[in-house]
Amino acid sequence: MQIANGFVGAVKRALVSRGLNHDTPIFVICTNARLSALAADLLAQTGVPHVFVVRGGIDGEVSAEGKSVGWRAARLELNGR
Repeated sequence: MQIANGFVGAVKRALVSRGLNHDTPIFVICTNARLSALAADLLAQTGVPHVFVVRGGIDGEVSAEGKSVGWRAARLELNGR
C-alpha cells in the first residue's frame, strides 16, 4: 500500500505543480492497459474524480481477428508533437 500512496501523492503533486486543479481529467496509459487500470482505480479510490484509462495501452493486445487496439496501432503520436 505504501507504493500506492506514493503514486497517488506523486500524481496529485504533479497536478499542483502544473497549476491544474482536482477536477482536471487524467488519462492513464501503460503498455497494454492492465497496470493503467489499476492506477486509475487507485486514483479514483482516493477521490480523483475524472480518471480515464486509454483503451489498449501503448502496444495494445491483438484480438482474435488479429487487430490491435493500442495507441501505436492507431498510429497516434508518442512524443507529444
